[in-house]
Amino acid sequence: MDQSILRKVAGKFATGVTVVNTIDDDGVIQGVTANSFVSISMSPPLVGFSLMESGLFLSLLGKGSKLGINILSSHQKSTSNRFAGINDESTDEDHFDIKNGHPILSGSIAWYAVEVEDLIPMGDHIFVLCKIIDLEAFDNEPLIYYSGYKSIGETI
Repeated sequence: MDQSILRKVAGKFATGVTVVNTIDDDGVIQGVTANSFVSISMSPPLVGFSLMESGLFLSLLGKGSKLGINILSSHQKSTSNRFAGINDESTDEDHFDIKNGHPILSGSIAWYAVEVEDLIPMGDHIFVLCKIIDLEAFDNEPLIYYSGYKSIGETI
């Protein structure tokens, strides 16, 4: 199958944008942009996301790892780009609160403090299943990805 067509078709599904963060062994906050986030279960409270199996962020994860999953607001495009490894002209800085060992990105529309339950191989990706420890939501507009970044007020 032509992977460029597969990517184009997948890009036609509008999704929110998340940045997933953890704290490495040196105490540095590391992260990755993931729009593959999904809510799994209310009881028990579970969410998940997938990562390329060759990704560097994956090497920081194991069962019990503490993560912050941050749902980005419409003004956080540069944050998404930064954690996706895309350079842009922004000089914005990211600020984090640490909630019981979970790095939470300030300015997000919502966040989950989670612990990794399982890492499940799926094709060329690893699905990261997470148990929700804490969460909070705010009233802001989300950053949407649909063949590029969008916000709710834009015509798609």
